[in-house]
Amino acid sequence: MKMTKLLFLLIGLLLINCLPSSLYAKLRDLETTRLKSTAGTGVGSILMEESSVLNPAPVAFFKDSSIYFQKSSGNITQENSNNPHSAPLDIDSMAAILTESGQAISGSVGYQYAEDRFDKRKRLMISTAGRAGDKSSLGVAARITQDSLSENGEDIQNIKYNQMVLGATHVLGESVTMGITFIDPLRERPNETRGILGLQYVYEDFVFLILDAGADYNQALAETFLYRGAVQFKVFGDFFVRAGFFTDEGLNESGSGAGLSWVQPKLMFDFAIKNTDIKESVAKNIESEKIKETSFSLSYRF
Repeated sequence: MKMTKLLFLLIGLLLINCLPSSLYAKLRDLETTRLKSTAGTGVGSILMEESSVLNPAPVAFFKDSSIYFQKSSGNITQENSNNPHSAPLDIDSMAAILTESGQAISGSVGYQYAEDRFDKRKRLMISTAGRAGDKSSLGVAARITQDSLSENGEDIQNIKYNQMVLGATHVLGESVTMGITFIDPLRERPNETRGILGLQYVYEDFVFLILDAGADYNQALAETFLYRGAVQFKVFGDFFVRAGFFTDEGLNESGSGAGLSWVQPKLMFDFAIKNTDIKESVAKNIESEKIKETSFSLSYRF
């Protein structure tokens, strides 16, 4: 296990020297099934598998390990397509995440493969985190990405780049937690830098209220402001029902998600649906689209 911890730490720190690229992909960052059900909300929540894809810090609060598998699919309908009878474009992705916690240094390793239109992505995600006192934790994550971009399926551009994500989590009280994350602070990719603050409030271990807000702090905040909100209910002891919404001015997107989880002592099954509306923007080279996704996942804790 010492080698695993050392690998997390060394790779997380080594990836500061990154290869920038000016190409912009339509491919989207991975969201776990749980995150799709909350429309991406959860920076302030204490989540385990999400340490690779959202906030790397909370994994330090756990005392077990997990293996996670996810399959997602969906379709894209282009609102302004020249061919009104054209078939929707497909989205397909899979992910696997291995998480180790309960040690002085906790972390995870994840892999994502995604297809979106004619674009393809392979991404290795590595995170590590440690406690900074009884109520706080700090984490860092690295994303090692290879994208194959194409407008027609024939002319392909292959690009590789690395990004960092910094995160922190703090327990304000028995019912309230908060987190903050900085995505791509070194600005290796255009328009992907974000700072996001999140809060979670739990009432009687039954109702969970979750809020996120953030923006690209290198640009005008009003033009890149994003906010997300979600609610979760615990029902019948081992089921969780969730729903959420989001608006992202920087990406001209808004939408909603919903889902449920069945939780056992060692096994957890998640299902989610997510709908995204993209508004047209000539200045940002964004077309009007509607995206519908479904996601399934299974995780085993040990």
